[in-house]
Amino acid sequence: MSAPSPLFGAVFCYLTVSDQTRVVDFACHMLELSSPIEEDRGSGSAKGSVMRHCSALISIGICIALLPGCGNSQQQAEQFVEGQSSDTGNYQTLVDDVMADKKVTTAEAKQSAESYVQCLTEAGLSGKYHYDPATDYWILIGDGEISYDSPDFRYMDLDPSTAAGKKLSEKIQATYSKKKGSCDSVFNPISTYLESHADWDSLAKNQYEAAVDCVIGRVPSLQNAIDDSWPYDGDGLSKLNELISSHEKDLSSEDQTALTNCQTYYTTAPETFGVASKPLDQLTEQERKELIAKGQLSEQSQ
Repeated sequence: MSAPSPLFGAVFCYLTVSDQTRVVDFACHMLELSSPIEEDRGSGSAKGSVMRHCSALISIGICIALLPGCGNSQQQAEQFVEGQSSDTGNYQTLVDDVMADKKVTTAEAKQSAESYVQCLTEAGLSGKYHYDPATDYWILIGDGEISYDSPDFRYMDLDPSTAAGKKLSEKIQATYSKKKGSCDSVFNPISTYLESHADWDSLAKNQYEAAVDCVIGRVPSLQNAIDDSWPYDGDGLSKLNELISSHEKDLSSEDQTALTNCQTYYTTAPETFGVASKPLDQLTEQERKELIAKGQLSEQSQ
């Protein structure tokens, strides 16, 4: 099987450091990836969801998520409302209250996911996200980076193969990991519970169906090329990826982006948090001067 399409340009990671070691092998197995996984995502073997193209540099990835397991209708209708606040200590209170009965309802999972995104935003990060209990056991986070409006933001404007570039890259990744880790560690009990109670077969089926519906909705002409005999699981998603790769040259850049989102988030337009950075070559001269003055862009990049 060929490697995944260049459409999948984001780098993905699991929610916590310990869980990174358990999700990657399963995900790459589902897509039969042969390229090495980057060190910050770990390695191991366990159940997981679809891991897409293994790319480079600093964007951090996807907190793969699946369907929460059990709960009667009364539990699922429950809305957890205590413990929401802007500091990590009160997020911990939220998590402690959710886990007090040693289970997580669908409503609690949704509200916890929203609080997790708020935590990441307040930590000074940006990215894309999506959460649907029908396809995700926990929230999907992609294209993560230090938020452009954070004083810790720094453009990766040096050649990463040089000593200076490597040092800068390591510094940026360490800053990102520290910020993200402050939220990961708080919400880990909830994501771990949801992972252990996920209905993986149902998830795989729902992911495939959602991705196909999203792709057809964006590019209807691909409908006839999708074979009804494809399995409704990770193998089916691999075939869908190969199909899109074969039609890449016929797709506009907007359609390529939308179809990447379809396969990553199961929607053409994932939500965003924080402030995404502009491409380096799109900065105005005034923006460059301001960034240089703040030490967020080096003179060598000019």
